[in-house]
Amino acid sequence: MFKLALAQMAHPADGNVIAAARAWAQKAADAGAQLLVFPECLMTPFEKTPEEFAASAQPLTGDFVQQMCTIARETGLWIIFTMNEKSPAGGQPFNTAVVADSSGNVRGHYRKTHLYAAHGIDEHEKMGEGPALFEPIETPFCTLGLGICYDLRFPEVARAAALAGCNVMVFP
Repeated sequence: MFKLALAQMAHPADGNVIAAARAWAQKAADAGAQLLVFPECLMTPFEKTPEEFAASAQPLTGDFVQQMCTIARETGLWIIFTMNEKSPAGGQPFNTAVVADSSGNVRGHYRKTHLYAAHGIDEHEKMGEGPALFEPIETPFCTLGLGICYDLRFPEVARAAALAGCNVMVFP
C-alpha cells in the first residue's frame, strides 16, 4: 500500500505555478504521501490562444521540468505533472505528463495521444497528438501507467499498460 495525493488546483491568480506546486507538494509530503499527481494543463492554462499556447511551450529539459524535479527532490515525493512541451520536431506542442522520482530525476514522460474534439473544444487547434502509449515504469510502490484526461475514453490505453505489467493507472 502507498499513499497517493491529488493536487486538485486551479491556475494561481498571480501565475506562479511553481510556488503553488511547491505548496501542494509540501502538504502532500506532510500528510505522508509517496506520490503526488497534478492536473492536466498544469504548466499552461488551456484557455490561452493557440499562438500563446505554442509560445509558452518548453522542452522536456526546460526550466519548468527542472523546477518541478527540484520540488520532487526537496519533498521526497514522486510527482506526476503535466506540461506544455515544445515539439522536438518543430510542430505543435504536446500535452505531456512527466514522472519525476523522489530524487528529482525524470523517470518517464507521455505525450497525450487522444485529443478531445467536441462541444466547441478542439485540442487539435493547440497541440499535437503523441506518437505512442506510455510504457509502464517501476516505482517503489507500484508499476505505473499513464494516460491524460480524454485518453480514459479509449480502453486500449489501460489494456496495453496492464498487459505490460501495470497495476496502477493515472490519468491527470
